[in-house]
Amino acid sequence: MESTILLQVQVIVAAAMTGIIWLVQLVVYPQFLNVRPADFSRYHQHHSFGIGCIVAPLMIVELILSGWSVWQLDQHGLRLPLAVAASITLLLWLSTFLVQVPLHRQLEGGWSEPHIRILIRTNWIRTILWTGRLALLIYVTGCE
Repeated sequence: MESTILLQVQVIVAAAMTGIIWLVQLVVYPQFLNVRPADFSRYHQHHSFGIGCIVAPLMIVELILSGWSVWQLDQHGLRLPLAVAASITLLLWLSTFLVQVPLHRQLEGGWSEPHIRILIRTNWIRTILWTGRLALLIYVTGCE
């Protein structure tokens, strides 16, 4: 029972993050290109604060659940797919803090079309990873 709940909570968190990342990828980041340069710093500051309040707790929970799942569900024969899912979580953290966060820091200085376009392009990494992680967790939940 505990293993089922652990997997279900992971699916819920992964689904939330997957929905958020698709919204950011298809709507939010492209909208950055339509913000007037004079208004961009303030707009970006509000975006960063607001999205951070939602995404940071979910990412932390996801990281904790990933590690806990690999450790807790070892005896269920799910170690390999859960280890892959946990590895995806680590890749998401690396992409976030080595690619997207530095780009956002550059955008704090003001509107930059090249930086926004790089942000949009590189964010596909996270979009694909979160989508794959969710699909894998749904598969694992069905195997449990």
